[in-house]
Amino acid sequence: MLITFSYKFAIFAWILGDLVQIVIFCFLWVAVYAFSPTASINGFTLTTMLAYVVTSRIISNLVSSQSFFTVGEDIRTGSIANSLIKPINYRIALSFSSIGSYLGGFLVAFLPVYIPAIVILHFALGVAFPLWYNLLFFILSSFLAMLIIDAFDFMIGQMAFFTGALFGIMLVKSAVYGFLSGAMIPLSFFPAWAQNIFLFLPFASMLQTPAFIALGMYGLPQTLLQLGLQLFWVVFLNLLSLWTYAGSVKRVVSVGG
Repeated sequence: MLITFSYKFAIFAWILGDLVQIVIFCFLWVAVYAFSPTASINGFTLTTMLAYVVTSRIISNLVSSQSFFTVGEDIRTGSIANSLIKPINYRIALSFSSIGSYLGGFLVAFLPVYIPAIVILHFALGVAFPLWYNLLFFILSSFLAMLIIDAFDFMIGQMAFFTGALFGIMLVKSAVYGFLSGAMIPLSFFPAWAQNIFLFLPFASMLQTPAFIALGMYGLPQTLLQLGLQLFWVVFLNLLSLWTYAGSVKRVVSVGG
């Protein structure tokens, strides 16, 4: 959290970058709906689509993880050897770093953007304000989404033990995440057979689930079901990442003793 509070310029850069992306995506969808023969596309009207675009883009930075870049940098610089001999579990340290970033980002970056965004969406597009219990479920869902991403990033970051760098892997990971999590387009835009596969994978739980909960697009039974699915992926991916880590860490080589 202290690191998040320290780099104030990074917060402003995050907000500015997010605003630019939101404007670009909104103009894109306005153009798509302008040439659409129907007012609704795959269950989304222009209003609900713009609300989803704004919400998902804001959430995407909130649920980001530090583990992927930390593992890659530690392996690239060789500091991974020092981290492993410290009297603290390396995986736990990375997890709490991501949790601290989540809490700090929630206070200083998410709330100052999200609250004005929902006010603007309400008065400009008529989007209903989130219900109080949806906001509570959203906070829980976004936290679980961050834990899922953190476990996934830690597991993928271990490839640096074998490659020595993660830049190319980062590009592939970002593309897959954006495509399968609903960051680019909602998963309902895919064919039915693809939706059944994508919704079974953990990627939807990383972004689309908390976005849908924040927008009130799930009923209470479906919200609880999605939270349960997120909890399953938190446990499963963390156990899987620990199993792969037990094998990957054996490849650490400390040059010079």
